This record gives sequence, structure tokens and C-alpha cells, in this order.
Amino acid sequence: MAAIAAKMATLSTEEKAAAEAVVGLKAETVEERATAAAAVAECVKTDRKGAVSVYGIVAYSSPTQEVTLVEKLKDLMNGNDANGRAGALQCIQTLCEVMGHAVEPFLMSLLSPVLELYADKQKFVKEAAAAAGNALIGIMSNFATKYVLAMLFVQATTGGSAGKWETQVGALDLIAVVCGKAPEQVSQVLAETVTC
Repeated sequence: MAAIAAKMATLSTEEKAAAEAVVGLKAETVEERATAAAAVAECVKTDRKGAVSVYGIVAYSSPTQEVTLVEKLKDLMNGNDANGRAGALQCIQTLCEVMGHAVEPFLMSLLSPVLELYADKQKFVKEAAAAAGNALIGIMSNFATKYVLAMLFVQATTGGSAGKWETQVGALDLIAVVCGKAPEQVSQVLAETVTC
């Protein structure tokens, strides 16, 4: 633990602030999680690296293993703590709202784990997943249509890793949003994306 604490002391001021804010994503109340998510987004926004700082170090799992913000959000979404899952989703939504298209290339890979949480047992996590999914599609560039549709069709046909119907419905809902957002791009890639 002392070695990890020593490594944490070497982080930049922005990374330390983000690391402290990430801890708050596991808070009990919606308001506390929203405040922590806003603090994370503010750290990313003010960091000199800009949106790339979502790959900034926010923790160490061992003295030699760094954990980035994106990895920490994935860990929280896959964790057993419902508040942590909801906090990670709130953070994704807030990053999308605050940073917009700047974080799209870094966060779009989280769409599949977000869709998996459409089938969470906790209602507040499901609602946070739907908000985060819509926020991710909201910042999607039209150039990402092919990539996103492929990901959504896989989730819609399989129901995710757990084969849940809620994940399938969520993916279908987001496919409809993508079709409305980028109809020309959808028409161009539909034949490649949908295989019989």
C-alpha cells in the first residue's frame, strides 16, 4: 500500500483531482454521484491534455499497474456495487454533456458495457444506463456510424454477454436513434452491417 501511495503522490494535480472525484462516484445518493461526475468532467475539461486526459491515471492497482479513467469506469460498471455502476454511468453521461464530440473517440468503446447495464437488477442503474447510452449516441460523429451500428447489432441479436432481453431492447432503441441522427450514413453501411 505504501508503494501505491508513493505512486499516487507523483500524479499531476489534475490527475490527483480526478482520482479524488472518481472515489465519489460510489456515493449513496444521486446528488453526490452527480457532483462527483461533474468534478471528473471538470478535471478532464481543464486538463491541459483536453479530452485525451480520459486516459489519465486515476489509480494504481499495484505499484506498477496504472489505472486510467476509462479503465476505472469499466471496472465500476462491472463491479458489484450498484452505486458504483450508477456513478460510472453518470460520469459517462456528464463527460458527454460537458466535453461533447471531443470525448467521442475515447468513450464510444464503453457503449457495449453501458448496454449490458440496461438489464441491471436495480432500476436506478437501468435509468442511468439509458441516459448514458443516449448521451453516447448524442455525441456520435456520423463517421462512427458503421462502428456503432455493428456494435449495436451484436447487442441486439445476442442480448449481450448475459443474453438479456433488456439489452436487446436498449440496442434496438439506440439503433433507431442512430438511424434518425445519420440516415445517409446508415443507408450506406446497412448492407455491410446486416448480414443474412
